[in-house]
Formats: sequence, structure tokens, C-alpha cells
Amino acid sequence: MRVVIVGGGVLGSSLYLLLKERGIDATLLDNGSRKFHVTLIHSTLLKGKDIELAKRSLELYRRWGVMTMEYPSYTLGIKDWGIVNLWSAEGLDVREVEFLGERAVEGRGTDRLVNIYELRAKAPKVRATGRVVVEGNKAKVEVNGFTLEPDLVFLTAGAWNPYSTNVSLPSRSYFCWAYAVTTRSELFDRAFIYDYELGFYSRPLFGLGLRTAIVGDGEYVVAKPQEGRVKHSDRPLDSVRKRLGEVKPFYEGWGYCEGTKDLRPAIGRLADNAYWIGGLNGYGAEVGPALAEMALEFAFKGRLDREYSAERLNGLADFSWEKEPHEI
Repeated sequence: MRVVIVGGGVLGSSLYLLLKERGIDATLLDNGSRKFHVTLIHSTLLKGKDIELAKRSLELYRRWGVMTMEYPSYTLGIKDWGIVNLWSAEGLDVREVEFLGERAVEGRGTDRLVNIYELRAKAPKVRATGRVVVEGNKAKVEVNGFTLEPDLVFLTAGAWNPYSTNVSLPSRSYFCWAYAVTTRSELFDRAFIYDYELGFYSRPLFGLGLRTAIVGDGEYVVAKPQEGRVKHSDRPLDSVRKRLGEVKPFYEGWGYCEGTKDLRPAIGRLADNAYWIGGLNGYGAEVGPALAEMALEFAFKGRLDREYSAERLNGLADFSWEKEPHEI
């Protein structure tokens, strides 16, 4: 079987490894346009079925020998405390504590950094730009002036998905950013903070107990990846200072993400032999490997949970983005 994967991020790399375990060799195309941070957040403090996907993704990371680094997390500003009961029912180690003078939920063994560079290094890539072209019920892949006709195609190019096929997708790209900052305490390089009152997150930069952290707030600017860095606000820093005290940014990291109309991940069929996985909306490291596994079940056995099916987006009004649905 000839399989081509277009896009070598968390999803594409996971697909490659899962196919390899099945004895199927795939060609993984990636043109190097996307930015990847060395580590990304993996949290099980999600909602609904996403919790199970996050748990399964962690199992896969461990199976593949991808390095993870656990730290405690503190969630502030919870409006519906029923979510804490849900987390406990899911077997997650959470408890109510006081943190920074506020009522909070401490998580132990619930949050970690995942070394995405390690994951991607385990999946060899061909440096090339691939475009999935559908004619009738069949998909081909155009690569640097050549045309490939594989048995199976997966499009997993993240924010580049809408621009990597001639099929209209129910997703769009957006610009996002975060800051590396110096802080007043070593604590912030050894803990995750999710602040739903002031609307920001903080995560370890190196995890070595230095007075540093990475902070952001999930703000976005709808834009195309080809636009590069775009103008944006510095609001995340104002929110962080209210809670953590003085922070000084010394580096701005930015990139592009992809969101569907309802800001939930989706798996869809492009043709009889082609599938699209996307809309990870910035939390692909948490659920991506399990979604890749789910996509293979769809491709080989026709089984797919409707909650993650792109068909649910049919008939939805245009994009209306507010709070991200995976947030509490």
C-alpha cells in the first residue's frame, strides 16, 4: 500500500508511527514552513471525550519513547466546580488548594511538557510541498511539479490545510503568539497556571526552576500563514502582571494554528482515498496522537465518533469564535 501524508507536525508524525507499527511504509511530506516549539503542553484537564483522547495520546507518547516532563498545575477562576468532580471521576489527581492567595485546583500528574522535536524526529520526512488535488472521487498529490497517485492520502498540514487542497475545508488559519518572560519566582518555571479569571496561562520555559516562564492568553488574529508575523496586542502581559507580579518579556514566539467553525478538532473524507485531520486549535499536543489513531480507524474500518467528524460542521453558520470549547 502506498500512503502519502502531507504535513509533518504532531498529527502527521503520529500517523507515520502508527502506520509503521502496522507494517505500512508511508511517505511524509513537509516543506519546513511551520514553526514548532521544542516542547508543548499536554494536559488531561479538559472536558468530555477530550479527556480520554488526552490519556490515550499520553500512552502513545510513552510507547514511542517521547520525553515528557511533569509539573503540578494550578487552575484559578473556575466558574463551574462540577468540572472538578468530573476530573476526579476520570481518575485525575486534583484537589482544592489556595494558590497565590486565591481558591484554586491543584493537579498532580495531570500536566506535562512533551518534547515535540523528539516526536517529529522519529518520523522521517521528505522536504517538499504537497498539495492534495481531488478529481471526482480520487485524490492525487502534487509535489514540486510531479504528481503522485497513492492508495491513501492524509492531509495534516495544520494552518496550511485550507491552502493545501482544492477542496473547501470548514476551517481557517489564525495567528497566535506567546512570550518568554523573566519572573519574580522560580515557581513559575516548575508549574502550569491556568487562570480563567484573568484569562491567561503560564507554563515552564525550561523547567529547571529558573525565574522564567512562557505566558499567553489564547488571543488570535485571523490571517493566512503566508502573511508571516502580523500586528497584535500585548494584553497577555497585562493580565499576567496582575496575578504574577512583574514579568519582563525577552522573546516573542509566534506561529499559526487552524480552527474549525466550532473550534473543535475534525476528521473528514476528501475523496475515496483521502482524509483530512485538522482544527486542533492549539491543543494538538494534547489530543493529536489519539486523533491520528481515530483517523486510521475511519480510513481502514469506516468507524468514526460523530463528535470528531467533519460532517457535524455541515450547515453550521460561518465562523463564530469566542471561548475555546476545550476550555472549562
